[in-house]
This record gives sequence, C-alpha cells and structure tokens, in this order.
Amino acid sequence: MRRLFIGLFLLVSWNLRAADNCPSYLQESEDGQPVAIPRIESILGRNVRILDASAYVKERAAKSDPSLQVFHLSDIFAEGVPFLGFGMPNVYLGIPKSADVEPEYVKFAAKSLKRGDSVVQDTRNVAQSGILLVFKELPEQAREELFAAAKLHEGTRQWTCVNANCRVMSEAGFTSGGESLEQYYFPVRLLKDLLQHGLEWRGQKIEFDVIRTKPDFLEDVRLKIDNAVWSTLCRHAERACAPRMEKMASQPFLLRIKNGVSNVFGVFYPAQLRFPKESEQLESKVVRLTVEDESKLSRIDLAVSEPSRFGTLLRLLWGPHSLFEAKLPAGIIDKYLPNKLKAFPQEKPDTITKIKKNFLFSKPVVKLIRSQLSASYSRFNSMSEKDLFDMLRTHTDEFPNKYNIVATGDRLILMKIGIQMKQVDWLLSKHVLMSDYSKDVRFAGEILKEADGTLSISNNSGTYQPSFNQLDSFLGLLKELFPNISIGIDLGFEFHKKGSQ
Repeated sequence: MRRLFIGLFLLVSWNLRAADNCPSYLQESEDGQPVAIPRIESILGRNVRILDASAYVKERAAKSDPSLQVFHLSDIFAEGVPFLGFGMPNVYLGIPKSADVEPEYVKFAAKSLKRGDSVVQDTRNVAQSGILLVFKELPEQAREELFAAAKLHEGTRQWTCVNANCRVMSEAGFTSGGESLEQYYFPVRLLKDLLQHGLEWRGQKIEFDVIRTKPDFLEDVRLKIDNAVWSTLCRHAERACAPRMEKMASQPFLLRIKNGVSNVFGVFYPAQLRFPKESEQLESKVVRLTVEDESKLSRIDLAVSEPSRFGTLLRLLWGPHSLFEAKLPAGIIDKYLPNKLKAFPQEKPDTITKIKKNFLFSKPVVKLIRSQLSASYSRFNSMSEKDLFDMLRTHTDEFPNKYNIVATGDRLILMKIGIQMKQVDWLLSKHVLMSDYSKDVRFAGEILKEADGTLSISNNSGTYQPSFNQLDSFLGLLKELFPNISIGIDLGFEFHKKGSQ
C-alpha cells in the first residue's frame, strides 16, 4: 500500500511538472504542440527558464508607430491570463476582462515624461512584442483588483511608463521580495529584480512564466529594450527642440553651432540607437519531438553555466555563450567508450597546432577563459529528452545551427558554435575549452538537428580526433540515453578515419 501511494505521488508530481512546462493557457499549433518552446537562456548573466513563442507569432509594424513591433495576443493565449509586457520601449499591463476562452484584453498604457494621460484601452488583440511576464494561477480577486487599480490610475501622469504600471500593481497589492514596486522607473531594473526576487500578491507568492516573442536571444532582447529606452529619451528631446531646430536652419551661424554640438555629443546617441538592428530569425524551421506516451521519455539532470561579473559585461560584445552539461548514468560511458582521448595527439604537430596548444589554447589561457565563461552553474534537474531536443535549434543551409559536443567519464557537454561574432564563437566553442583539459575525455565532435527531425553527429574535432569506430560507439551511447529520438551519423562530413580500423 505504501509503494502504491508513493507511485501515485510520483506520477502526480511528474504530471504537474509536465503541465508546468506546457502551460494550459497557451494556444496549440497545427501539430498539437504548445505555441512556445521551453528554453534556458540568460539575462544579465542569470539563467532563466523561458517560453520561446517567436516562431509562432507574426511580428508587424504598428499602424500608430511603424518603429514599434506588435503581435496578435490570440497567437499565444487560449485563456485569459494577466501579464506585464516589456516592449521596445514601452512597459504595459495586459489584463483580460475574464478568464474565458478567446479572452478580450485591455491594456494599461502610460506615456513617459508626463506627456499625456494614462489610459485603459482595448488592445484589439494587439500588443507590443518583446518579453512577457505571465502571472500564472492568479486569484480572480487579484485580477479584479488589478483592473480596478488600472481604472483608478487612468488619467494620471508619471515620469515613466514603468513607474505608472508599477503604481497600478502596488495599488492592487503586488510586491517584489516584500518591497513596494513604486521605486522602479526603468524596465531592465524592474525585470531583473522580478526575476531575482519574485512577485507576491498580498503576501502570497505568484508564479510567472517568461515568454519571449522576439526571434532573438533573451540577452539581446534585453539590450534592445535598453537601447529603445535611451533612444526614446533622445527622440523626445529632439521633438521638444524641433521649433528651434527649424529656426536654426535659416540661421547659418546657429546651424554651425548645432552641427558642432552634434559632432561632439553624437557619441552618446549613435546611429544604432536611432535605428536599432532588427531581430534576426535564429532558425528557418522549428522541429519538435512528438511522442504518444510522455511517461516513457527518459530524464536527465542538466547544469548550465553562468558567467562571472566581468564575463557578463563581455557578453555585451560576444553574445551569450553557455555550456550545457548533462549528467550521465554511472558506468554507461565505459560500456561504449572505454578509451580516453588526449588533446592534440599528433606525434609531429604542424606550426598551427603548436600555436593552438602552446598559446591560443594553452592550459593557463583555457583556465582564464573558463573562469569568466563558467564561474558558476544553475541546476535544472529531471529534464526530459523532449525538453533537450526541442531546445536545439534546427540546422539548415540558410540558418546554420551546429553544436560542439564532448563526452567525459560522467557527463555530456554541449555548446552552440555560432552566436554572434565569428572569431569569438570559434574561440569559445573549442572542444578543449569545453572539456577544460579533462583527462577523462571519451569523445568530441559535432551534433546538429536536421530539418527532418534527425539528430546527426560527426567526429569533427581537430583537437581530440576520435576515430570512426569511436563515433559509431558514441552513436550507440546516445541512442540508449535518448530512445525516442532519431539519431544518425552526419554522412555529409568527411570523417577523420585514421586509426578507425
């Protein structure tokens, strides 16, 4: 009887976890999948579970302002759930009139610099694209008080739209880490603290999902929000000075002064703030794993690297590179790959190899880079093989998405090869850096997700040079670990066949 109770408890717990990964409020795609892919991405150096809906929404320019990107709420939401939206640059509250299916939303919108009255208006099924914090299982009373607070603050003016929305939430009884929300004036600071300290309503913890609607890494969306905020301030200043600017155009002396000032201070208002780079698609086709019985999915513990403080700053330049480490079951590696590989095994290395071994990727250099790249790790236990498969981006000729992979005695280590800067991507995804000069490396190569849903692997590693036979053994290892995924060898790669007999 005790075993039956424990079994039922574990089954219920697993179903709750699965439901958490696939929220019921989401629409479903044509193939019956929720219109958001669970991912682990970083923001300000902190790993966050997110739902990536960018492949299922169609962004378009807003009719009122072509510089704003909007999407249809019905593309995502099947039920009415309140959310806090972080657009570019506007922050707004989306409040459903009810929790019914196909809900109608109103939006609390405010203007910065007290330029106009705050309003509660019908969204007409449209909202700004960016990052959404969706309040899950919010009590009906909380939703009603949120709407009432929004109506109460209608007609008010605040310095920023962030502060206006925070005042509405405070009025409705929301806090973060037990502190009032009225102290916030800028979006990224608010987003950071909500992710770190959470959200409460009248002392009751409120869970929320993070949904990304823009086709970009979460860290890059955050940067674009910051850029949009500062460029908006600059645009307001230009708009306020427009009458005087027109007068300057007819006065050559004043025009020369104006041009001189622009040249001196233009560095604080560069072209990329006026015209921020558009988000780029990261894959042309979304391929997800479909299984009839999700209880048969294998599960694995995952650790994801987080950078140091200095590494977080460097990510502003080189993009969010993360190491994904999956723990292997005890003893399984020896079953398939009993032999250990050595870095740079050449008996007579050429000049390039010597430079790599003794300088570019020497042990001190690797230790230094790793100290900034992976100063700590976040743990995500009991991830299913579907979670891991869906997180991999699909590889096509138009959108290359390859990953380097390393197998050691107790873990698989994965890193995306292409992130932002080609030279830095090449440096940070090297197999020897991923392994940290481990003396227990059993395999190194590449893995990619084909458009037909097959995972293809190769032994493409100039550092460790595994044989074809070791590649075949690694294939057997992956098939045992992930029995529901189709996995094969990348026949398009010319293998290192030396020593494969």
